[in-house]
Amino acid sequence: MKLDEFGVGKITAQNTTKDVKPGETERQAKKLGLGRKPKLLHKTAAKNSDPNTLFNLGITEDIEDSANDWLSMMFDNKDIDTILNAPKEFKQAPSTSKIYRAIFKDRNVQKENAKSTAKFIPYSTSTAGAHTYVDMSDNPGPYVIVEKQFNPNDMLVNFQSIVEHYDLLIPQNWEDEVWMKRTPYLTQSSESEIVFDSEVFKL
Repeated sequence: MKLDEFGVGKITAQNTTKDVKPGETERQAKKLGLGRKPKLLHKTAAKNSDPNTLFNLGITEDIEDSANDWLSMMFDNKDIDTILNAPKEFKQAPSTSKIYRAIFKDRNVQKENAKSTAKFIPYSTSTAGAHTYVDMSDNPGPYVIVEKQFNPNDMLVNFQSIVEHYDLLIPQNWEDEVWMKRTPYLTQSSESEIVFDSEVFKL
């Protein structure tokens, strides 16, 4: 059964009255601007309105929020996964041959200020970045900075590029941080790799 059998449909010669003529539906629709595609207010809006773009915009907002959580030491596993799954643009290796990590001599202090998980270990691309990490730690004590060879294949995320991209550039965020795989080489250190000892050198 068709809808227009109940009087809903186009007006034809068979269902007109004196004041309603054939084609009246189309004329009234035209007056109201119905049946036409609305004009876009802005070309950029059209470009950013497709489902994939809107989805990606949501991802980038999540990355920024997760990066802020990491920097403020308020992160959780969801934040870490969001950053680890960041787009390729945040996984470009920095131009460095060395990376650095600050290690507190007191294991309890090191544990309290640990910015690492079972999924990765953070390093800095400069000694200054390693010092910044210490400066921003709670109750820091004596520490050393170790130097390692940088292998781009072991890098998971260039976190500093996220900091720069989202303009999170306040002094305490300049850790020049890269997230590395937890390889035996990067999770262990020896005295020969120490390039700074806070009990020997004073900044």
